[in-house]
Amino acid sequence: MADIVDLVNKLKEDVSSSIRVCMPAKIESYDFKTQKASVKITMQELYEDGSTVDYPIISGVPVVFMAAGGASINLPVLKGDSCFVIFFDRDMSNWLLGGVGQKPNSTRAHNMSDAVAIMGLSPFTNTSKAENNTDVLINYSGSKITIKPDGILNIETTKDINIDSAETVNMNSKNINIKAIEDITVNCKNATVTAEELITVNCKNITSTVSETATLTSKNIVIQNSELVTLNSKNITIENSEVITVNSKDLTITATENVNVNSKTATLTTTENVNINCVDAVIIASNEIKTTSIKFTQTGDMSISGKLEVGDGITNTGDINNNGDIKNFGNIVNSSGQISSGAVILDTHTHSYEAPVVGSEPTAAIPAVTGTPI
Repeated sequence: MADIVDLVNKLKEDVSSSIRVCMPAKIESYDFKTQKASVKITMQELYEDGSTVDYPIISGVPVVFMAAGGASINLPVLKGDSCFVIFFDRDMSNWLLGGVGQKPNSTRAHNMSDAVAIMGLSPFTNTSKAENNTDVLINYSGSKITIKPDGILNIETTKDINIDSAETVNMNSKNINIKAIEDITVNCKNATVTAEELITVNCKNITSTVSETATLTSKNIVIQNSELVTLNSKNITIENSEVITVNSKDLTITATENVNVNSKTATLTTTENVNINCVDAVIIASNEIKTTSIKFTQTGDMSISGKLEVGDGITNTGDINNNGDIKNFGNIVNSSGQISSGAVILDTHTHSYEAPVVGSEPTAAIPAVTGTPI
């Protein structure tokens, strides 16, 4: 009876040792188009006499990533990456060739030829990239995306973040803060940014190119830029309920159609140039619009329904039509056209006079020049 028991146990051991279930392995080569790899099992086969032998390289092994519903996550698989292989219960060669529903090509079971590699298994000697046991972390080449337990999403990158959209980019937030040491570039057909409170952009250069409409709606807009702000669009609309502040060395706005700015207060400060090129520009402010510039040059006609005060000077090559007062504390140079106003107040107002003529009635100085100097 004991011999029968020993025989059964020996048979069980032989059957168990011949069944392949799962083994650790490493990648030898990988084809990302077919997701097919050659793998090397990183353990040795052990026999009863204590001898060992290396496993052969298994080729044509499918690599498994997360995928469902037309969506997938693909990882860069490199030689030497750790994985583990599982061995199917039946011959899967027909299935891999698209033969769904067909009978197996052979009666083999748990064979190394029917291996599938799953990435991610690594020994305890490899240090994890995880910084804690609470966050979801995606890490690659020093850049990472972290999702906190409270729902906060952090994106950290060592290089660039590029957003390319064929249609619309929509960002809706209470507060948006963007800081870049060098450049921010956004290229898309439509861009819509809506914030209940504040949008702040700090960077060296900002370039925004939109083929249709750029719309920016916020309570407060602050743009701090050390070099160049460039905005190119067919239509530009800025709706702002409180304050618009733009500080830049150079500001260039080019619109083929309309520029509309509606704000309570708008402050624009540039140390170099402000260039605005468009067919129509409409600026509406319920309170005041402030511009700081060393020189103001007007090449066309300028119509002002209110009061115009200039501290330095006006250079104009067209007409100036004003229904209010023009107060100037510098020079007015008008090469062509006319200046018409309800009142012109200059910093200095002098006349030259001829000497009194004896016997004239009355005896008084006669003005040599009359009229209103301009």
